[in-house]
Amino acid sequence: MPQKWAIRLAIQGDLRFLSHHDTMRTIERIAARTELPLHYSQGFNPRPVISLTMPRPVGVAACGDLLVLGLDEPIEADLLLRRLNDEAPRGMRFERATPLSGRKGPTIARAEYELDLPESQIPPVQERLTQLRACTDWPTERMIPSKRNRRTAETYKRIDLRPLVGRIDLEGRTLRFTLVGISGLWARPAELLGLLGLDRQGDLARTVRTHLQCNCAQELN
Repeated sequence: MPQKWAIRLAIQGDLRFLSHHDTMRTIERIAARTELPLHYSQGFNPRPVISLTMPRPVGVAACGDLLVLGLDEPIEADLLLRRLNDEAPRGMRFERATPLSGRKGPTIARAEYELDLPESQIPPVQERLTQLRACTDWPTERMIPSKRNRRTAETYKRIDLRPLVGRIDLEGRTLRFTLVGISGLWARPAELLGLLGLDRQGDLARTVRTHLQCNCAQELN
């Protein structure tokens, strides 16, 4: 019976610009170089059982992302982390490992973010935040990629971000917000920044995802 591990992962520096696909490829290569007893999927093209519970937006750094890794043999948590970190590139660090019980992996309930603002941005952001709190909904338009050609977008979907935001506060120079999922739907950090009048690309690249909170009985949070 394979053992699954929940591993907290930090991604900083230039690595924050890796796509989800490239991040997964990097982690797979790290795991392969460690010579850990990885558990592989079945079929004609077996792959190591590795997953990130919530894709990270490109450009956003992470302090507490959650990786699930399957192993065929038992191992001590400290040794597992040491082997992974010995092979990890600069900007990626495996911080804490917890063995999982049961077949199902953890799912994410809340995602917490922080953004430090320059002094010049604080008054307009505070004003816009006050305006948003007085509104009953926070509509935004999301592009829906074409199924035939993913490089183009044929339609837009209107989404109300308000029920998808659990908390948003400006504390000194730091904007802190928490996103929650409802029936698989999540607000995108760039969409919320846009509602606040911030740059969806430049300010997004200074945003940090500080924590992912799980929907699980185990103490992974």
